[in-house]
Amino acid sequence: MGNRTILCLLGILFIVMVGGSCGGGGTLVSDSALATDPVLAALADETNSSWNELPEIPQDTDAERDVSDSTEYDFTGVLGKDYIQMDGGYVDGNTVVLENYPDYDPGGDLEAPNVLSYAMYRISGLSGQRPLSLNIECIPGGLGEGYFVGIADYTDANWRWFGPVSLPECELDLYEIDNQLVTHLGNMYFMIVLPPGNSAVHSRSIVITGAADPGTHPGVPHHLVATDGQLAEKIGLDWIGGNAATKYEIFRRAAWGPHTEWHLIDTTTETHYVDAPMPDYLLCYYRVRSVNAAGESTWSNIDSGFAGGGDDPCVIHGEITTVGGEPVPGIRVGLVGGGELLVRRTNEDGSFYFGDLPPGQYIVAAQHEDLVFAPAYHLVDLTEQRIEEIHFNAMLEWSFHRVGGFAFTFSDDSATPEIVPLAGVTMAAQLVGDPATVYTAETDEHGCYLLEDLPTGIYILTPVLDGWDFVPELAEIVVNGTNRPDRHDFLGTPVDSTGDPE
Repeated sequence: MGNRTILCLLGILFIVMVGGSCGGGGTLVSDSALATDPVLAALADETNSSWNELPEIPQDTDAERDVSDSTEYDFTGVLGKDYIQMDGGYVDGNTVVLENYPDYDPGGDLEAPNVLSYAMYRISGLSGQRPLSLNIECIPGGLGEGYFVGIADYTDANWRWFGPVSLPECELDLYEIDNQLVTHLGNMYFMIVLPPGNSAVHSRSIVITGAADPGTHPGVPHHLVATDGQLAEKIGLDWIGGNAATKYEIFRRAAWGPHTEWHLIDTTTETHYVDAPMPDYLLCYYRVRSVNAAGESTWSNIDSGFAGGGDDPCVIHGEITTVGGEPVPGIRVGLVGGGELLVRRTNEDGSFYFGDLPPGQYIVAAQHEDLVFAPAYHLVDLTEQRIEEIHFNAMLEWSFHRVGGFAFTFSDDSATPEIVPLAGVTMAAQLVGDPATVYTAETDEHGCYLLEDLPTGIYILTPVLDGWDFVPELAEIVVNGTNRPDRHDFLGTPVDSTGDPE
């Protein structure tokens, strides 16, 4: 494998790794018009350490229950106190009070913690039913505050987001969603999430369900899994069926050879299938869709599989540590080769694992926004041996710091003054001990400024605008490579020609 080929494969690998950093595994995403909302953007950024983590989408692993369709509408609900997981709140009678910082004093000197609060709920007994709407009774704590509702979507194993909601009652229309919102055990999971600094009181939620209309497209199959080397000359498929499906269409494409385009290979009324005969170690991709008299669903997830032929499948495993030997969890590790494009994350021990691989050559690389790794990649040859252990050292590439905030004033033309942003204010960060080193930024039309990539040191931040004084007059910034982004706001007051406030 030449250097040019390795560089091309590494480029593909890192595109996949970066593109997948906001995706599945309980990572938070939005498929609505709210994708650009700053709250959802922060939720989707799993590398943002300023936000606490939300729970992953629950997995129902018990035996499947009997499913019987019903023609009656059903009303099933939970009270606020019936949460199954919560952070940043407490129970008050039958309600849950969600707030980010119960001990925070708004009049004090400390800034409010930049964390989320949430409560997660389960509504059971929905087998054979289709969710039509979810009604939430939740009162925001103040004017302008809002909350988000996330519903577990098992089509792609992500949370489906609605909001922000600023009303005490809301009805979420689920009827038009052609996805799988109910597990094979008949459970529906949802969360109420509050951004930092907000509070709300959740009293109860009710889901309205009913049997799917005869003219309704079937629900999407999900959790499709293909076997990797466990069966000789066969590949086994299993999935969880979609609501109102009468049969399933199975599509396949090969990683190489004459059948590299998707094509229909069979239909079945079951939720499992065996693709045979299959040549050993030919990597194939599969997807499934539901079918009924009204038409077809959208596609399930895609999973790869291969026939084993009796030999033990290959394994690549290893760990990522600091130079001092400390494990580094949560690092994306990508593998490319043999028709595979896989991404794993290191666990709490800094370990990662790729199993059920066909023999061949693979490139394995680690990726993180703030770290570099030695070596940059491993080239692993599994044509002779079946197991390979590799290791990466993680190191800081650079130290940086970010400071931002607002400059504003108050209007004086009413009994209740309004906040007015100040544009054109120069924010000057002077390095202590070196008067010649000054970093500057200017506030925009919203009064916002941002200083990025400040080197290590102590700085004095001063706002400057002709004809204005500011409170505070200055702020101290300490950059040591590990502290979190700072926020400093400044209140401006106009002064007359004598220097006195107007």
